[in-house]
Amino acid sequence: MTEFTIRRAGEQDYDAMMEIYESARVFMREHGNPNQWGKSWPSARIVRRDIEDGSGYVCEAEGKVVAAFCYQYGHAAIYDSIDGAWKKESPEYGMIFRIASSGDIKGAAGACLDWAFGQCGDLRIDTRGENYPMIGLLTKKGFSYCGQVPDSVRRAYQRVE
Repeated sequence: MTEFTIRRAGEQDYDAMMEIYESARVFMREHGNPNQWGKSWPSARIVRRDIEDGSGYVCEAEGKVVAAFCYQYGHAAIYDSIDGAWKKESPEYGMIFRIASSGDIKGAAGACLDWAFGQCGDLRIDTRGENYPMIGLLTKKGFSYCGQVPDSVRRAYQRVE
């Protein structure tokens, strides 16, 4: 079994993160989800901001960065109300944004989700309905579909203790 290490991203991780995000965009296009990240999401500015504000994280295995994501704890206005219902209403919770793996080592994205859940015990994430690989992973990792993010095509998921 592969051992994964999750750590806060630093400037030295920027290039690897951008490569992972590019690989994820290609994967999404090839698997019927061309619009979620298009050709340029997340932008270089967003990835640098994640690194600078401390919300950017990487997952390492076998000596290299194999996944990247943004983890935040607190509150996001976008999740104030969904067309549905959260399993647990909380004033603060963990959130994952922009999660992607290189695809080089199986289980990296799942390790990121497990790590983030371990930080908070109440984790929220959203994705498009066409992102079947992510929806499958979220289901496997114990997330429940809670509803639609208002004014968007994104589906909201939550995992709670």
